[in-house]
Amino acid sequence: MTYPNPRDLEETSSGDVRAELERLLDRERQMAELLGSKSPDRLLHDLRNLLNEVQLLRIVSQDKM
Repeated sequence: MTYPNPRDLEETSSGDVRAELERLLDRERQMAELLGSKSPDRLLHDLRNLLNEVQLLRIVSQDKM
């Protein structure tokens, strides 16, 4: 999937921009749901926590081998 260039938005109709915004908001909602985030505002925080936990589990599992 390619992401639209923000410069191209000037040439895009408002309906296309609205559709893109709705698509992105839906994706954000899905990610928040998968991570169990209480709020989309906490999405990046929760994602960082998850990645840190995965990294820690990898380190711990390597130490046991």
